[in-house]
Amino acid sequence: MAQFSSLRRASKRKNAPPKLVKGIAKIKKKEERVEKIKAELKSWKDKNIVLDGESMKIKDAVARYNKIQRKYRTQQWQLRRAKAKFAAMENITPIILVERRIID
Repeated sequence: MAQFSSLRRASKRKNAPPKLVKGIAKIKKKEERVEKIKAELKSWKDKNIVLDGESMKIKDAVARYNKIQRKYRTQQWQLRRAKAKFAAMENITPIILVERRIID
């Protein structure tokens, strides 16, 4: 980023190469689009919705979803670890029984 900021300063000079000026202009347009989308996202998050008969902001609903998802993921990890630990402790290998059949 430090290198980019020095390039931006250099592009504002009178004798700046046109390629540098055009490149910085393109990046500036992209920065403006990012800021616009960021503001739109912030206003969208602050909208009120009704969920389960309860009025809340979208960001609160997303936070609740993430909390439940985190709990679920943690329980999955714990279950997987418990299964692996149990299998390692018991040290039982399954025996495959093969039955002989005569094919006519």
